[in-house]
Amino acid sequence: MAEEKTIRMNIQRELVKVPRWKRRMKVTAIIRKKLKSPDLKIDPKLNEKIFADTKHEFRIKLVKDDKKTTAKLVE
Repeated sequence: MAEEKTIRMNIQRELVKVPRWKRRMKVTAIIRKKLKSPDLKIDPKLNEKIFADTKHEFRIKLVKDDKKTTAKLVE
């Protein structure tokens, strides 16, 4: 039984105080807090968007299985 959730995430406020190399850890912490899941896999396209300086607001599709959670970018 997979639980799917699509969220709109504005990471500008959270990433202003975080160095560039810690961005993924901060986004991962936010997603873990929303879904309450310890295991999280981030899609490579989403990872590229996190490190891009152009857009700080995007939609994420979260799929939570029994053991893991996958975060994908919704285009």
